[in-house]
Amino acid sequence: MMKMFSDDRSKKRGFGYLPKTLLLLTGILPFLVIGCDSSDTDADDEFTLTGTWQGLVAQSGGGYPTLVYPVSMEIRELVPGEESGSITYLHLNCSGRLTFDRNSSGVYIFFEEITTNQDKCTTQGRIDVEEKSSREIIWEWHEVDGRGPFGVAILKKK
Repeated sequence: MMKMFSDDRSKKRGFGYLPKTLLLLTGILPFLVIGCDSSDTDADDEFTLTGTWQGLVAQSGGGYPTLVYPVSMEIRELVPGEESGSITYLHLNCSGRLTFDRNSSGVYIFFEEITTNQDKCTTQGRIDVEEKSSREIIWEWHEVDGRGPFGVAILKKK
């Protein structure tokens, strides 16, 4: 079973506080574990967040229907307060920029601003990323105000 964020914020929102049984019953967890085999990773690889990450997001909550959709995230640098990369939600042709905020106990925190097709995507969000392996990350998205839907994914490095 995958590890969720271990700091206190995970108990307040997102999948971190939901019992695993509930995730299985709602059908969300199976989408997250498909393709999460780490056997193709090299144990000697050192983790670096820069690069392109892709995978499927499972989104739920906030009175919205459960959705599963592809995401691509590119991280170029990790300078607090600076634009650090880009995000693309392929299913809606939405994309935008990411600003790195901080690393809090191994959780990398980014703020997202959608700049294309803003009418189809939430224009601002927070993305929390945690290392799963040298080639995989645990990715969690939620609205900045904490309301609305939230999403979680295992992204693989391309």
